[in-house]
Amino acid sequence: MIIDMTRQHTTAATDYAYDSPTPGQISIIAAGIRNGLHPSEMIPTEIFIGLKDCNFNAAHLYGGYNSPDEKHATATALGDAAKNHISILASCYYFTLPDGNAGNGLKDASNFFNFYKDPDTYKYKDETHNNNSHAIKGWYLKDEPYYSELKESGTATSFNLINIYNMLKTDPQERPIQVNLVGSGGKITEGKPFEEYLDLFENNFNPNLWSYDLYPITQISCLINDKCNLKTNCLLTVDHETFYEDLNTFHERAKASYGVFWAYVQSMEFISGGTLYPAALESYIRFEAFSALAFGAQGLVYWNYKQQNDESSEVYPSALMDRHGNRMAAWYSAKRVNYEIRQYSKVFVDSELRKWAQVGEGYGRPALNHSFGPLSGITASGTGALVTQLRTNGKNYLVLVSHDVERYQSLDLTFAYAGVIELTPTGSHGEHGKEKVLSTTSIRRQLIPGGYLIYEFKDAYA
Repeated sequence: MIIDMTRQHTTAATDYAYDSPTPGQISIIAAGIRNGLHPSEMIPTEIFIGLKDCNFNAAHLYGGYNSPDEKHATATALGDAAKNHISILASCYYFTLPDGNAGNGLKDASNFFNFYKDPDTYKYKDETHNNNSHAIKGWYLKDEPYYSELKESGTATSFNLINIYNMLKTDPQERPIQVNLVGSGGKITEGKPFEEYLDLFENNFNPNLWSYDLYPITQISCLINDKCNLKTNCLLTVDHETFYEDLNTFHERAKASYGVFWAYVQSMEFISGGTLYPAALESYIRFEAFSALAFGAQGLVYWNYKQQNDESSEVYPSALMDRHGNRMAAWYSAKRVNYEIRQYSKVFVDSELRKWAQVGEGYGRPALNHSFGPLSGITASGTGALVTQLRTNGKNYLVLVSHDVERYQSLDLTFAYAGVIELTPTGSHGEHGKEKVLSTTSIRRQLIPGGYLIYEFKDAYA
């Protein structure tokens, strides 16, 4: 059966419209371009050149304003970002930390906001400099807030999240505000049902941007888990069911509030407890990114761009760049996938998900067994693929993304008519071929690990 993904949600529309930080493009955002630097320390210009080279168009920036050195470092970074066409989401993250006086966080955020919200100048060593705030295209407020942090503020331990959020909404440019939620489950809901956690955010913040992270790929490793054995060592697991359900949930929330959603892509290897989230391979990045795009995501946040310092609860063995700024293997994988994303802007920018299904393994949902749009038949040689139907600027698209991030498989597709447009298979090295009008109704296509297929079809089959 075909999956009906339109769970209706009664919600008041947000009181300000979403304005993309990267107009005409999917926002491809690099998180963590700093590596534990103090706000007064300069970010090397090479970081922003590297972001551009890697086909990113946006980044989070933790900047400061409390001293002339901090203002200068932030303004310089904003200037480097602008020169390399990198839109900045200015982070107010640390303003929300409790310090025994909740009002201090709001005051700091207000001062930061007022200093950088509009292009202006500042004094540094008796010289006048531009603060380059035109590079700021949005605000990054908080990562994975707990249930209690989404409530009204006012106590000494409050994060003041709502007050700071509402202050940012007074921005005359109405730049988007990112509060990044977590995927379903986890301790941050503080024992509350996941839907109640989302309801609280929706009711108190009235957002036009929904953002969340969930990393579905894990690996068993004897190096970190003494319960491992030779049969399961290095075994990769993909939590398809939760991954797809969360994509659908955030799509629905965004649609109900007349907004958009962003999803995260794991690009930094990390070990949390006895679980290894492996180093990002090209197939993993492509699978996470294009699955999210297939559900209508308008932004993808790579966590993290630069390898971070280890913490007491987590260890970070690798990322796209190491701690010294050297490009790692995953950097080149991200560059290829980001290039592909930008090639298909006409499919994904401002897209609307109409329905979704799966061929092959259902992963908790019924698998496709009859017509879907122009598809009158489809079989897979392996575990199958996600199938979605998008409507973008008056045109209809089918997007198929492999379930398998390790193995190749072939798909046999039968269309209801000749003339479907293939937009087109992407090769194993990321090359982008020419669009092709299919002269036949039956084709066989190979899916690379984590790969995808995209087709444009007539309105009559929407």
